[in-house]
Amino acid sequence: MYGDHQTADRATCRVPLIVSGPGVESGVVRGLHRNVDLAPTVTELVGGDVPENWDGRSFADVLTSGSDDGREFLVLSQGTWACQRAVRWDDWLLLRSYHDGFKHFAPVELYDLDEDPPRDDRSRTRAAGRRP
Repeated sequence: MYGDHQTADRATCRVPLIVSGPGVESGVVRGLHRNVDLAPTVTELVGGDVPENWDGRSFADVLTSGSDDGREFLVLSQGTWACQRAVRWDDWLLLRSYHDGFKHFAPVELYDLDEDPPRDDRSRTRAAGRRP
């Protein structure tokens, strides 16, 4: 398996979330959100005031309106065996490996998440020439 669950990519860092409640629209949100966005979101959904000094940003409006807005980009990190940092935006993922965890990762890898096949040991590809 690609990275053995030790990489800073969508498969490892994506955390599914199910939210239900009054006013919450059904559907799938594909926008980019951070885990620290959950506390202000729940606070807003229950009618509380979100403190200005919190790092997270509420996405309650996304849940109640059915829109699909999110952050412009996410910075991901992974430090279990491999040490990687990544930036995810639109349908792109840029990985930087500081230590590959003996998985033979290139120092820098760019993926088009819609076009590139799943990243595993058999079919790793690069989005060369198609950079945003």
